[in-house]
Amino acid sequence: MTAPNIVSSEENIPSIEPLYLTLLELLDNNLHLSIKEIDTAFQEYQESGYELKRDSLTQEDDISIVIKRFLSDLDSVFDFEFQTKDPEKNGGTDIGVLKKFAKPRHIPLCYIEAKVLPTPITSNKRQETEYVCYRNSKKQGGIERFKTGKHAPQKAKSIMFAYIQKEDFSFWFNKVNSWINEEITSSANSSIEWCSEDLLISEDEFNKEKLGKYHSLHSRSILLSNINITHYWFDFS
Repeated sequence: MTAPNIVSSEENIPSIEPLYLTLLELLDNNLHLSIKEIDTAFQEYQESGYELKRDSLTQEDDISIVIKRFLSDLDSVFDFEFQTKDPEKNGGTDIGVLKKFAKPRHIPLCYIEAKVLPTPITSNKRQETEYVCYRNSKKQGGIERFKTGKHAPQKAKSIMFAYIQKEDFSFWFNKVNSWINEEITSSANSSIEWCSEDLLISEDEFNKEKLGKYHSLHSRSILLSNINITHYWFDFS
């Protein structure tokens, strides 16, 4: 698409709400098509002589990179950046969403955190509950990072992806909410409090093959606003 003049006046910058809704519309209409792109990428790797350890792309970063490229190729006002770093913190999120051709150019509109379900338990440091939180650990899980402000402290909206390798949407919907209910009963992180609003809600009218959509609302510390998370789940099982 042709780059318009860079917006430099703050009063001409659209508010976050319509931009975010435009982003969700883009994801709603296109994310399910990216699943085929995962298979295409794997085939290209094979044809180029890569010695692949598995017979499909299953690792979190491998999938996120392909989805990031797919989204970047769409004709939209958005730019997608793999492993966006927060200059105030050491860590980063899997994909950052920025707006093309406008200032502020280097501040993400929102962040996308990705997780594989079930968690690949490759060492005793990994936990099955990582989509939600870590227990008895200094590390933090996906939703937990948003609640503590480790991710998106200045944002009121963000996104999570789940790459499902086994079972189905219903199984993981119940499993993730069961983990949240356990945190409501007794939070593993004493700095945050969980409540019923943290539970995922299914968007039942959303009907895309091998793509599910969910929502959740999370309270944070008194210094941070609540954050809405839209969850997109990909069925690779």
